[in-house]
Amino acid sequence: TSIGPFCLSVARPLPSARQLATVLILAALLPIGYRADDSSGSDRCSRQKSKEALSIIEKLILPIYERHSAEIPPGCLFQPKPSRYYDNEKRTFANSVSNWQCGYCGKSFYRESSLWNHYERRHPETVANGTACLADACPLLRCRVLSLPENFDFWRQALCKEAQMLPLMEKCIQAVASCTHSGQTGKAVQTELYDSVCGYLTCDKYYTVHKSFIPRAISSQIWKVILLVLGLYAYYIFVCMHMCDLLGVPRESRHYYTHKRR
Repeated sequence: TSIGPFCLSVARPLPSARQLATVLILAALLPIGYRADDSSGSDRCSRQKSKEALSIIEKLILPIYERHSAEIPPGCLFQPKPSRYYDNEKRTFANSVSNWQCGYCGKSFYRESSLWNHYERRHPETVANGTACLADACPLLRCRVLSLPENFDFWRQALCKEAQMLPLMEKCIQAVASCTHSGQTGKAVQTELYDSVCGYLTCDKYYTVHKSFIPRAISSQIWKVILLVLGLYAYYIFVCMHMCDLLGVPRESRHYYTHKRR
């Protein structure tokens, strides 16, 4: 049979289908675990969501104020500092995906969540308890969409209901009004804030990735393609191994044939 030589040549050197499947499952779960929500403190202010909100504010909100040479008023929901974990974030150094370094004492950790726990235990004075929690701004900033754009597809958008978006829109309009000063400059800032934040709180645009985050969305799609290719490869090997078993080729013969061909 034509499949026989192929079965003999690939059976011995390659890992089993179960091993390949295990590796792929772990690889798929790593990004999920990396972005798992982590809440700290007695009031459960999420560090993960606060980090995402800070990143969005720095990329999307602050440039608006800088373009108009305006300052963020005190009490604004989008004010990055003082906020609960702002100083910790600025003292966090990601040397690699598995090396997170504390900027206070230099100690390194394999996971970012371990570094967060380190801040709580060893440097509690650096956590600004009693200040704003940036995670509270996540519903308006669409943290989950802009941080994980590959997780949202057509069906989520199709199930969206405008009635559910109205409270968010109203809250956003109030937040934008409290984040601007009076005068022409304040009106210009308010218009841009509305277009960049509130304007996306509709079913038509909620799952749209803002242009400032397009490069990140593209890179995440590349990882999806890589995982898809690996999955197809594992499936191909599994099918070939299964066909070898159906043909009844003994493992001893496979090993002998593999070395004989060399």
